[in-house]
Amino acid sequence: MISDFLPNGHCASCLRFSAVTALLLYGMACAPVDGLRGYVPEGQGSDEQLAEEGLLPLYDMIKAANLTTREQVMETFGTPSTKSILGNTWYYASTHVQEFMFYRPEIIDQEVVAVSFNQNGGVTSIKQYTLADGYSVTPVERITKTGGQELTIVEQFLGNLGRFDTPPQVLP
Repeated sequence: MISDFLPNGHCASCLRFSAVTALLLYGMACAPVDGLRGYVPEGQGSDEQLAEEGLLPLYDMIKAANLTTREQVMETFGTPSTKSILGNTWYYASTHVQEFMFYRPEIIDQEVVAVSFNQNGGVTSIKQYTLADGYSVTPVERITKTGGQELTIVEQFLGNLGRFDTPPQVLP
């Protein structure tokens, strides 16, 4: 028995305590970790609090702010997550992600708000997109052939023989 090796049996309780502590630490290490990625307005609470409560109603916040110009949107909500190519639409994206051990992160909730502007910088529309609006895109794996002739390695090697002239050496 283990208590035979322990003096006066006092460390038996230490051994039990160590075993329980190790199990608790192991269990905590396997707990899922929530996190927010993307746009989170400043002053809206800590990351842990936001992860527990879910994503902020960003669409509602922008609508309620009653912003009419690009400058007001920038001043109130800061730099957007991304802009459209022409710069007339700004996108604010937030994602609530849960990670569990070594598995891929799972997206719990997602919100993208698109704020469109006219040429004068006035807000023309505000649209909301959620996780349900997204879809998976599968890339096409076709190969575009380039013009020219396909040569084997031997043809390439033999084709280059004699093409490189050595520059004349100038003796001092």
